[in-house]
Amino acid sequence: MKLSQAFRLGYRSIVAHKRRNLSTALIVGVLFGLLIGINFVLQGIENSLVHTADTATAGNYYLLISTNTALCDVNVEADDDNVSFSYSCPELAFDSLVDRLLADTGAQLVSPDTLPDFQGTGRLSMLEGDESHPSHNPLDQLIFNLLSSNAPSAGLPDLDAYTDLGPAFADFYRYAVAEFSSLRSLRDFFSAQDCTIRNEFCASAAGGITYVDDQDRPKPPLIFAQLFTNQVAVFDIFDEVIFPVFTFIELIIIAIAFVITLLTFLKVLQAEAPTIRLYRSLGASTSDIYLIYAAYLLEICLLSFVVALLIGAVIALTTSFMNTAHLGVMLATAYGVNPSQPILLIGFNWHLLLLVASLLITAVIALLCSLPKFQRQ
Repeated sequence: MKLSQAFRLGYRSIVAHKRRNLSTALIVGVLFGLLIGINFVLQGIENSLVHTADTATAGNYYLLISTNTALCDVNVEADDDNVSFSYSCPELAFDSLVDRLLADTGAQLVSPDTLPDFQGTGRLSMLEGDESHPSHNPLDQLIFNLLSSNAPSAGLPDLDAYTDLGPAFADFYRYAVAEFSSLRSLRDFFSAQDCTIRNEFCASAAGGITYVDDQDRPKPPLIFAQLFTNQVAVFDIFDEVIFPVFTFIELIIIAIAFVITLLTFLKVLQAEAPTIRLYRSLGASTSDIYLIYAAYLLEICLLSFVVALLIGAVIALTTSFMNTAHLGVMLATAYGVNPSQPILLIGFNWHLLLLVASLLITAVIALLCSLPKFQRQ
């Protein structure tokens, strides 16, 4: 049997049980459409944040490296009238440690005097008291939290503040700024350090050198954070928190869609028993009948995907239209620049391919689960 004949006969089965098949395609399409719409929006948010942040520093990425002040011990001296504090800090070869840290990363140290005049994330708190800030809008609240709770340092450290703590502390504290030419190299750097900057800073053993406190807990000599922008933190949140949760929800919806498709297919096969006997009387082999109903399942899945794609696009476009203006204000406030391109909360990633593959796999498994019925008819 030719494939075109199988699809034509499969389509006849869809028409013969139109109400049941269209209901199934609509239910599965709505479930997958919600997933596609949410995925479009989430990826669109990530893309908008990263692209706007890239504009802020002209595609360069800055890392603030500083000595870990937790290595200093505080000494308290008290008498009847006064309490005074002093610090004792270890000797630290800061320059050599930084060289070890940045070896083979492709980054270069830059003078703080050459850094851009950036007035970004530090102003984000202005939105908290803004009556126009839609604190009850879940989407805006998500973006606000991404921009604020993972905010990088918006400026260089104030060395005068450390001077006030005493000469030992002031001599110990050092910092440097490294410039990375690509986001990938900076992400690889953080990955190599095996740490996260969701808490705004990350500690490094810098070539295996570390200290311990009185309870044998490690105290790395250096800490570092992304300066000015926070693309690494944004990727970290999406890759380790948001999308894993979304994937778990996807798997649940896929399982529900499979059960619905399988039950519908079994009902259709039961109703199609006379038709299957007719196919056999006309000389159709068992493999021909398999091919006809495989085509039927693929057509149902294709119809479901078309419905899902339309629903997902409507959700993403509506969400973009309703939130574009305020999201632009939030991004401009957070990064100090206007978005370099219109905010469109539609992004594509591997989750869309996962949904397409799951529909195809659903058709195959449903057919395999129905093989005993074919053999009895």
